Amino acid sequence: MGETIAALGDLIQEYAPTRLDDRTVSIKAEAYLDGLEDLPAWAIRASIRRWRRGETGLPPEVHDFAPKPARLRVIAERLVLVARGQAARLQRVLDAKPEERITDAQMAANSEKLTGLIAKTADGPVIEPQGAISAERRAALADLEERRKRREAAGRVGATAEGQAE
Repeated sequence: MGETIAALGDLIQEYAPTRLDDRTVSIKAEAYLDGLEDLPAWAIRASIRRWRRGETGLPPEVHDFAPKPARLRVIAERLVLVARGQAARLQRVLDAKPEERITDAQMAANSEKLTGLIAKTADGPVIEPQGAISAERRAALADLEERRKRREAAGRVGATAEGQAE
């Protein structure tokens, strides 16, 4: 608290048009303390620093004079709100639970269960897992392969017959 009072006293003296007597400084300091007493000392010191640097978002000419206690309070309250928001975000990070990793065996078991559920679904088409071929599909592919072989054989026979006819 002593550092805060000293910082406020320096602020009062800094912006005073002339040297102030102790009573005037005491009255002004009391006014600032009344307006700022429930705020953390770091926020008050930081708000004074921001005022001196002109980092309050106010027009530059406003900073030519000492801030009123209420204005300094608004600046300090904003700093406290930012700090509370940061603290809340950090607390959420600290409270976070690690993500559970599943093993390859569990993933394979889940995939099999899902395939079984999909296959049992009567409303939609059966979706097979990647790489799996159903018996019906295998039969259709075998039929296509057989037809291809017959066409090729017929083509060879036809080409041989044409070659002999010439």
